[in-house]
Amino acid sequence: MNVIKVGWPETKHEVSHWLTPFFGIRDELSMQDGIVLRGEQVVIPKSLQHQRVNRVHYAHTGITSSLSRARECIYWPGTSTDVKHFIEICDVCCAFDKRQSKETLIPHETPDLPWEKVGADLFNFNGRDYLITVDYYFSFWEIDALENTRSGTVIRELKSQFARHCIPEKCMSDNGTQFSSDEFQEFSRHWNFRHITSSPKYPQTNGKVEAAVKSAKTIL
Repeated sequence: MNVIKVGWPETKHEVSHWLTPFFGIRDELSMQDGIVLRGEQVVIPKSLQHQRVNRVHYAHTGITSSLSRARECIYWPGTSTDVKHFIEICDVCCAFDKRQSKETLIPHETPDLPWEKVGADLFNFNGRDYLITVDYYFSFWEIDALENTRSGTVIRELKSQFARHCIPEKCMSDNGTQFSSDEFQEFSRHWNFRHITSSPKYPQTNGKVEAAVKSAKTIL
């Protein structure tokens, strides 16, 4: 208040260190009825800042809405940062936020032997369909061109892979119709391996195959 009354110095170095953050907006500051204003915003002293943030966020309407409300009526250096931080640690907002934090991915256990656990997936490149089979032990993969994407065709190519290497104990795949069909389930029972599918609409659970598909497309 005293600096506003007598006028600001010419340079920033002539003001007290706690007034330095206000030097860049000194022409916007005024005083009315004992209240310091920046335009139409009230400049809040440090002792009342937490109280004002709590009041602005009283309705728990989120960061954007709270910031918009704060910018209309209050100011201090770092207002936006303080409001965001307050909302990010707000217990109510964390409990009912629609964008809940994702659970940490649980990595697959590394198998003890090659071809003990494999993953399979289909992909299309330049108009052609391919089956990719990847070993979870060495990350070794092979691709087979498919004449069509029916279950019978996929099963025939997997039989060739298993005949060359060995029948795995586990086979990972997505929930595509080729792998979810009764024909494929019969194949897994007859060849005595466990068929495991990834979570629907969540391909990260079969990340080994997804990474292999990217490598295969790059090479092709």
